[in-house]
Amino acid sequence: MVSIIIPPVSDCFMPTLGAAQLAAYLKRQEIAAKLYDLSAELQTVLLQQGETLPKVCGGLEDSDTSAVHRYATVTNALFGDDSTPFQISYDSFTSRWDWKVPNDLTDLLSTHAELLPYIEQLPSLSELETSTYAAFSVSFESQIIPALLIAARLRRQRKIPVIFGGSFFYNYAEVFLKLMSALDLVDCLIIGPGERILEAIGKSGIRETACSDQFAASTVFGKTLLRQKSGERCPEVYLPDFTDLDFSRYFSPVKAFPYMIRNICYYGGCRFCNGDRDCGAVQSKDIRQAFLSMSKIAKADNIHNVYIVDAGLSPHDLQTISAMETPVPFSWIANARFERELDREELIQGLCHKGCCMLRFGLESGSQRILDLMNKGTEVSVAASILQKLHDVGILTHVYLMFGYLGETNEDRAETLRFLEQNRCSISSYSVSIFQPIPGTPVYEEIRSGLRLPTSCSADEEYQRILAEIYPSESTYQDILQAVEKVKSVLAGYAHTNAEFYSANIFSAEQCRTEMDDVLSIQFVPL
Repeated sequence: MVSIIIPPVSDCFMPTLGAAQLAAYLKRQEIAAKLYDLSAELQTVLLQQGETLPKVCGGLEDSDTSAVHRYATVTNALFGDDSTPFQISYDSFTSRWDWKVPNDLTDLLSTHAELLPYIEQLPSLSELETSTYAAFSVSFESQIIPALLIAARLRRQRKIPVIFGGSFFYNYAEVFLKLMSALDLVDCLIIGPGERILEAIGKSGIRETACSDQFAASTVFGKTLLRQKSGERCPEVYLPDFTDLDFSRYFSPVKAFPYMIRNICYYGGCRFCNGDRDCGAVQSKDIRQAFLSMSKIAKADNIHNVYIVDAGLSPHDLQTISAMETPVPFSWIANARFERELDREELIQGLCHKGCCMLRFGLESGSQRILDLMNKGTEVSVAASILQKLHDVGILTHVYLMFGYLGETNEDRAETLRFLEQNRCSISSYSVSIFQPIPGTPVYEEIRSGLRLPTSCSADEEYQRILAEIYPSESTYQDILQAVEKVKSVLAGYAHTNAEFYSANIFSAEQCRTEMDDVLSIQFVPL
């Protein structure tokens, strides 16, 4: 039995897609597999603690009666990105992925011992202990510590082979393995698409799979690293299998499920992104057929809200959806790009009539100069026009912002703030990130080539030199942080932050008018 595990994460509103797709693939290949969302299980355990909750998280105010607020407070205190013992910062311009603080991982895990009594109460724990393989699907940094604690618990009775994989490790595998060399908790790390690799492991085992020459295999710090060979076709995008999950355990007042149509970006030209690295050619799924598949899942599970997680639906996709003759029996959210072809009232009206309730865009910057440096293929004026047209028909919008891109100046940041101020009435929510160069991306390779680093330079040293090139002084970084803070004030009262308006929460019509804690008073099934 391959147990596919979603580790606890502090925002549990709907299941993660990759794990559900893995479960579907393995079952289709007649590999015994089951999906466990331990995040959903843990949230129910924590919410049943009642008066013990303040002891866990250091105290709650009397007014903190919302179940969601209490859960968020507790989980952030125990294993969130901001938890004190798990401090990873940009100090001295180091990457947050350096993991430089926990020199002794055993001590780090011991500081999170408060979570252990709640892990012991997870209803699936005894069943997981009978697994042949425990495969953890990790999407976020905050899942690492609880995943390691659960892995340690599973290996207490017998040494169950533990496999880690998921989107979090796509760019930072060797850094994680360096950290893991201190503990004997993870046997194998899968990078990138894991369907075929897990199938092979399920049939033959980790060692045999690594020796089979089917996949690119290596040993790093004593751990097995497996990935698809370069240039090989990615597996097709499989329909997710949610049958092992109980949707009543998710926080969103309106239930939703994630779905993927294509696993590559149709544009693929942004210089800071490597989402399509080593993917090869992938057959495109017909957009009409995809919507039919979503309709079937919605009907079978009685869940009529779909979060489409593709990197972006193309203008042709959106036009096809808008012009479909048959009605769409669900509401949906998707990512898109600010393309000129989308800047049409008729198309946008059609999307509204076909169930679109939000489109999410990678705006990144309001400076045309920076967008051109990024090769975004976006025009600022077109972005503003599309935001307004979507707002006019009642489709919500989200913009992703990025500060600190190579070559960005204070004037560029000021232009971004002016764009937000001018268009804030048509922006529903936003999220902000600070540019971090990802190995393998065009911009990373440009910087590395310009530095002419010696061949003796280690990966860690190389990354530090690149960060120093981007942020040459403390004042440079402080300017970026100030711009991030100004975004909050510019959009305050107009747009939600991503934390407030996220995932399946967006589907709640009440969410647009009411604060999150007032809305999300949930009903959950006792364990």
